[in-house]
Parts: sequence; C-alpha cells; structure tokens
Amino acid sequence: MTRVLIIEKRMTHYRVPLYERLRVLLANRGIELLVGYGPAHASEVSRNDAGALTWATDVPTRYLLGGRICLQSFGAAARTCDLLVVTQENKLVSNLPHQFLPTRYKVALWGHGGNLQGNPHGLAERWKRMVSRRADWWFAYTDHTLPLLAQAGFDPRKVTVLGNAIDTEALQGLCAQSEAEGVDALRARLGIPRQAFTGLFLGTFNAEKRVDFLLEAAVEIRRRLPQFELILAGSGPEQVAVDQFCRAHAWCHPVGQARGRLKSDVLIASDVILNPGMVGLGILDGFAAGRPMLTMRSPRHSPEIAYLRAGVNGEMTEPEMSAYVDAVCRLHEDSARRAQMASAAKVSAQTYSIQAMAERFATGIQLALQSGTGSQA
Repeated sequence: MTRVLIIEKRMTHYRVPLYERLRVLLANRGIELLVGYGPAHASEVSRNDAGALTWATDVPTRYLLGGRICLQSFGAAARTCDLLVVTQENKLVSNLPHQFLPTRYKVALWGHGGNLQGNPHGLAERWKRMVSRRADWWFAYTDHTLPLLAQAGFDPRKVTVLGNAIDTEALQGLCAQSEAEGVDALRARLGIPRQAFTGLFLGTFNAEKRVDFLLEAAVEIRRRLPQFELILAGSGPEQVAVDQFCRAHAWCHPVGQARGRLKSDVLIASDVILNPGMVGLGILDGFAAGRPMLTMRSPRHSPEIAYLRAGVNGEMTEPEMSAYVDAVCRLHEDSARRAQMASAAKVSAQTYSIQAMAERFATGIQLALQSGTGSQA
C-alpha cells in the first residue's frame, strides 16, 4: 500500500479532527496515512492548545537555543514511505537533509510560504524562500500563500491550497443552542442592555491583536453610539490594561477565556466581531456564528485573512482610527447590510470547513504522489 508520512513539530487540538478525517479519506483511496510528532517546547505549553492523536508515532525531539532550533529524528519512518510532508519553519533543521539529499520518496512542504510577521528582506526570509523551492509539492494554507511561493520561484502547478481550517461543527451546534435561548436572554445574563449594539473581541490580549487600539476605538464608538457595548473574551499579556479599562467603563464586559457554550453565547450576543489587529483562524469562529468581522489592512495578518471578503462577509478598513470607527458606526446604521454580511459569513463557514480542508489535502496528496519522478525536481 502507498504510504504518506506527515511530521509535525507538536500536535495541537485543532489538528486532531483534520488527521482523523484525512486518514479515512486516504484509506478509501488506497493510501495509508502515518503521522508523527514530538513534545511541545516549554514556551508553548502555556498556550494550552495541545492535542493527542492516539495512532500517531512519537518522534524523538530536542530543542536548542531556547527553542529556536528543533531537531527531530524521523528518517527511519520516512524511508518506509512514498511521500513525506513536513511543515515549513526555519527552526526545523531536521527537514533539510530530506529536502536537499536524494531520496526514494517525494518531499512536500506545508505552511504559510513565509513569515508574515517578519522582515521579507531579512536573511531568515531569504533563506526560507530558497528552502521553499526544495520540494516536490506544496500544501499552501490559503490563497494568501500563492504569491509568496511565486516570489520564491516555486512552480504553481505543484501547489495545493488547503483552505486552512478548524473544526467548527461543534461550535455551530452550540451557536444553534444559544440562538434558541435568544439574544435578549443572553445579553441580560451578560449584563448587556436589550437594545445595545454589541461588539465582541474574541482572542488573545496582546500587541499583535492591537488591543490598545481597540480600547481607544471603543471609547470613540461609544461617544458616537451611546447604545454601544463591548464584550472582551480572552486573556493574555495585556490583561491588566483590559481589566483597568473595564473597571472604568461599565459598558465593557469582560468574560475571560470563552470556550464551549460561553463562546457561542458571546458570539450570538454580539452584532459584530472587532479585531483591528492580526487576523488568523479566529475568523472562522465568527463565520460559524454568522457574525461579520471588522479589521484593518495590515501586512501582519495570518494567511486566513484571505477568507475575509470586504463588504461581503466582513470589513477591512485603512489602518486609521477614524476609518475603523466610521466603519463600525456605518454598520450599526445599516441593519440590512449587516444582515446580508451575517448570511454571507455563514456561507463562508461551509466553504472553510475541516471536512473541505481534508478533502483538498487528500486530493493534493494523490496528485503529489502521481507527479513526476525523483525528489525535489
């Protein structure tokens, strides 16, 4: 049987459903899936996002230089496979022998195509672009990755766009339960007036998310819209500043980290999601609930920003306070447009699902196996 090995540095909980689905899809095509991963670095444990894949292989892993270098030993497993899929990170130096030396198996890369928060002209990114060409196939997170691979000189005919996703099925079910309870009841439970226009921030309180900008914008929005209320769901390095802000403004409602039913409650209780900073997979939470997201233009967004269609399922403004505040206020005034965006967001939730991602992954693996001969052409 044809065998494919995917190596991860560590396993996160949101990848487990993907691999479970992918394993079944590939088995139906006569392809055996093997997955290997190692333990998280100490700096990653606090993220509390670890997952476990019971049928996966433990990969011996060492971290050096405070986690800036990761050494993984998976050569023996790779030699039993027809295709090796590894993630694209400069720290994963164990990938290099498989990419640069002749192998009987093909090698595919999976990733962003570049560090979207890094300096595109720096040595690290120049090295990454060069290494990106040393693959037989590429699995790109989103369409956002395609121009990065083109800049690196990789053949676009050997790229599969996965549509990076998380499993939102459970969240959609919880949102249905929250909707059944009713927005008014949810808002009353959270201490929000019935007729409020409610914004929600759902994520990590840090500089990348522009939480400081959000709080400043919220004051201006409230000045222009006295019925504006803000839910802050999350935690992070800027927790102290958030707590101080909430104590000073009674219309701001901190709920802590929102998971499970609490997450669905705050999503349904809100009208819009406000994230002026970096947008990533969290955009899918809003889609699952049918809530449009408002963000700002930035080169630091993660690839999932490709899912936002400005004016359709969300808004992207210029990176200016006045532009962002104006967009929020306009959306309040135009309830019909807001309803259209909400419907489009729900449609997007079906497009960027874990099942769709697994299907694309399986098809891409089959194409990679069938493409050319030899390694790293």
